[in-house]
Amino acid sequence: MTKTTTAFCDTSILVAALDAGYPHHESCIALLGTLQQGTALCALHSYAELYAVLSGKPGKPRLRPTDVDSMIERVDRVFTPINLTRREYRQVIHENASKGVSGGRLYDALILACALKGGADDIYTLNEKDFKALAPATAHTRIRRP
Repeated sequence: MTKTTTAFCDTSILVAALDAGYPHHESCIALLGTLQQGTALCALHSYAELYAVLSGKPGKPRLRPTDVDSMIERVDRVFTPINLTRREYRQVIHENASKGVSGGRLYDALILACALKGGADDIYTLNEKDFKALAPATAHTRIRRP
């Protein structure tokens, strides 16, 4: 029996895939087109980030909140969201604080923790360098751009 490959997409992939105006839109939408329910993973927190970025993006036309909600609904039909427990959340914060990680890089660390918790075979991000800097060495080969 063949093992099913799981793919985890971080928020940057989802944003670029859903907004044709973003750089890397074509490669990200093509990636999403290859994913199937049961093998596609993302962080639950990415839903909130996706909403915030797409409904609050500068410029015109800005996406209506109801349209963004519909987009997230479509994402939710394909992706299985991974969430961290309170203990896991605190552990990620503690480990990264002890390494001197500061600012928004913590969000990448939390999303990466979701990918690792979900056992993703492939971890897709447009922030490959940042994710690899935060990831254990054993995960580096799984982190890639689409």
